[in-house]
Amino acid sequence: MIKVLVIDDEPMQRQGIVQMTPWGDFGAEVIGAAGSGMEGILLAREHRPDVFIVDIKMPGLSGLDVIARLRAEMDAEYIILSGYGEFEFAQQAIALGVCAYLLKPLDDDELASAMSLAAEHIEERRSMHETAAGGEPQTMLQLPAEEPIRGYLLHAI
Repeated sequence: MIKVLVIDDEPMQRQGIVQMTPWGDFGAEVIGAAGSGMEGILLAREHRPDVFIVDIKMPGLSGLDVIARLRAEMDAEYIILSGYGEFEFAQQAIALGVCAYLLKPLDDDELASAMSLAAEHIEERRSMHETAAGGEPQTMLQLPAEEPIRGYLLHAI
């Protein structure tokens, strides 16, 4: 099951996405919804979602700030929601490698298309990890059983 986290400071938008999107059609489930960037980061670290749906402009941490912080920690797909068609925002989103950049008001078909693309990317990554591990999921860092600290330090360089 694909885990989704929705981060949007507008309660009606956030609730609408959570309640009205047919998550089962994408093999997905919402594991949380956050009203701020910081709350979203905390939920992300706790639940490790596969897909983030993030509003670009929020008080405090922007959606771009959230993505920049989490990108290094999690291999996930990011869908940006924006009320702004400004090229600068889109350019920054592309630089961060987002899966989709959707303009508000949100169109259900566009969100469905973005979720399908994100699900496809996730399934490709999962199958690559399983193939590389001989059919079993692979962890990103393999530490030797003996001397785990030394193994970690050698692999971290």
